[in-house]
Amino acid sequence: MSCVEFIIPSFKVTMTANKVLILLVMLAAATHAHENKCDATQNTSLCSVSPGGSVYIQVMTNASGHQVLCKKQLPLGPINVFILKREKLTIQYEPFRDRTEFFINNGTFKISNMERNDSGHYIIEAFDPDGVLVRNVKVHLDVQGKY
Repeated sequence: MSCVEFIIPSFKVTMTANKVLILLVMLAAATHAHENKCDATQNTSLCSVSPGGSVYIQVMTNASGHQVLCKKQLPLGPINVFILKREKLTIQYEPFRDRTEFFINNGTFKISNMERNDSGHYIIEAFDPDGVLVRNVKVHLDVQGKY
C-alpha cells in the first residue's frame, strides 16, 4: 500500500492513497457546496443561495446571437444589471462588477460571492438577432443564511 506524505511547517501527515482520495472527494464537495443552479428557462423561478456562494441562472439553452438584458427591481424602479450585446457582456450595476459572468454557449449567467442585498426580483429579457423578444423571465433571488 502506497503512502503520501504532506509536510507543512511544524506539521507532518502521512496518509494512504485511499485516505488521500477520500480527502480530495470531500474537498471537492465542500468547494461546490456554495454553488446553486437555477433553471430560469420557465417564466418564473425562485432561487435560494447562501451568502458568499455563487448562483448559476440558466435563461436559455444558447444565447449566441441574442441580446440579453437583466434588470433588478428596486423600490424606485428597475435598474439595469447587465446587457449582453454582440457577444459582449457589459455590467451596468456597480455592485455586480467583477462578480458576474455570462456563458453564451448555454445561456447561463453566474453571480459569485453573493451578498444579502443581492436578494430581490430580477427580470431577464432575451431578444433574437432581429430584435424580437423571445424570452421574458422573472427570477426571485433569495440570499439567506450565515456567511
